[in-house]
Amino acid sequence: MDNWTGWVTALLGFLLSVVGFNMRADKKRQEEHAKECNKRDAEFAQRLARVESTLVTDKHVREILKEYLDPILKMQVDINEIKVQLARIPKRKDDES
Repeated sequence: MDNWTGWVTALLGFLLSVVGFNMRADKKRQEEHAKECNKRDAEFAQRLARVESTLVTDKHVREILKEYLDPILKMQVDINEIKVQLARIPKRKDDES
């Protein structure tokens, strides 16, 4: 390195090697991060598939609720009819109302 061109060449070579090393390290980190993300995505997809397979649909829930609530609602209608019929019965004169 007798003159300034030798020093510039060495400095430029050093800078290019540092940049190249950093680029390879970044690429390796990105690949590892991508693998980790793909792994998490696959696990999430499996969990989601399990949850979807065990969940019941809204329609199914409505059917179940209707099955259990229909008798109660019919009883309510019957009770209201009985109340109306009782209200129609004329009151006796000796009742205290």
